[in-house]
Amino acid sequence: MNARRAAHSLSFLSFQAFPLAPLRSYLSQAQQQRCIIHRASNPRSNLRVNISRQNQIQCRHKSFMQSSRELLREHPVVFPTVMIGIFIAMSSFFYTNYIYQTYFLGAYHNYPEPVAIKLRRAIYYTNYSLDAKAALKYYKQALQLAEEHRMDPFSDEVLGIKISVAHLMEKVGKHAQAIEILEVVKRDCLKWVEENGEEALRAEEKLVDNGMGEEEKVEVLKQNELVRLSRGKRTRLLKKVVQFSAKLGEMYADPHVWNRDAAEERLVWAVEAGLKEKERREREGVKEGEENWLSDNELGASLESLAHDFEAKDMHFLATPLFLQALSLQGKTDCHTVVLMNNIAMSLSQQNPRSNHSGPGGISPSTGPPPDLRSAKETLLSNAMAWADRAISVAANITPPERTDECDTGCVVATHNLGEILEMKGQPQAARRRYEEAKILSKAIGFDDGAKQAAVGLKRLKNAGA
Repeated sequence: MNARRAAHSLSFLSFQAFPLAPLRSYLSQAQQQRCIIHRASNPRSNLRVNISRQNQIQCRHKSFMQSSRELLREHPVVFPTVMIGIFIAMSSFFYTNYIYQTYFLGAYHNYPEPVAIKLRRAIYYTNYSLDAKAALKYYKQALQLAEEHRMDPFSDEVLGIKISVAHLMEKVGKHAQAIEILEVVKRDCLKWVEENGEEALRAEEKLVDNGMGEEEKVEVLKQNELVRLSRGKRTRLLKKVVQFSAKLGEMYADPHVWNRDAAEERLVWAVEAGLKEKERREREGVKEGEENWLSDNELGASLESLAHDFEAKDMHFLATPLFLQALSLQGKTDCHTVVLMNNIAMSLSQQNPRSNHSGPGGISPSTGPPPDLRSAKETLLSNAMAWADRAISVAANITPPERTDECDTGCVVATHNLGEILEMKGQPQAARRRYEEAKILSKAIGFDDGAKQAAVGLKRLKNAGA
């Protein structure tokens, strides 16, 4: 009996002292097979093992929960604070890693490492610790290194560095320098498009003939590929030039610069260039290698979006031509046509006519607007009324299934706009009738905002004693 107990103890100690995996190497193949057969013939033993493991997990889980409750009871303030601190620390770690991978590594992977190092420092002094002098120094070094590494000066990466310099100048209030940089970039890109891009557009690709030698075939294919790449580059740079011109229009219209003629010129050029390229593709067809251009809906939506941006900045004189161009791109007369006509009416009525020599400060209230400006304002209001009336007429002639809620709300908005325009023209009684009409129409279609705005207009007339 003692010998058996000793043997049992030794076997128990041996299993405790060594892991299971090395012991399996000591078992013979027959023993392993017997173990497998034994397990298969005794499913209850497997069940007991699984249940026991599950109980152990539940016990450990229960023990953790009990410990947490005890710590919370003993330290009602410290324990939650520590847990919150751990959560914040882990969140900060993962967020920092995400930012590093996305913005510090991912954003610069197209640059050679020496250029990326300088560019990271420049971006740091631009966006995180503003220091224009240091940022400008690193931007210049990045451009020099890009040239040394023979990066394409018209690549998105190099152009991005130059645009960042313009953004820095605008950010620190040096608007003239920002405009000058962007004008130079635009001019260089446009020059490449006109000299090289147009040549690639006119070039005819050569056909590979079976009678050609292998070297000649390779040369022809190489030349054709270069032509296609140049066409794609032309499209990309032309898009950039259009974007630069639109941005310059916005910058010239900034109160710190206020050059209305230059703003209109840049903006009109951007619109005309976009439409011209679209018409060329429709006339000649898209050639192999050219990248996609904007469709009518995309171009119209872009123009409309830009117009709304100008309206938000109280630059209605820039918004009006964009709404007009967006309207011209409408393939058919639908309910969105009504919306665009309303936008044109409001942008006309909100314009503040003044001479190109006047600054952003406006006209002195003591002297009032000169006669020529009063006449210009009357003309703008008359044109605005005409567009609002036209919007109502178009909405009335659209029938289901083309007619949508946009037509109903557009009709209400146009009626309300007429009330505001009449109020500006000094005709309170006519304005009241339009506000009342807009209020009734709004209630009929369940347009609560329209009813509220009409009520505000009526209250304003009442307070004015009209």
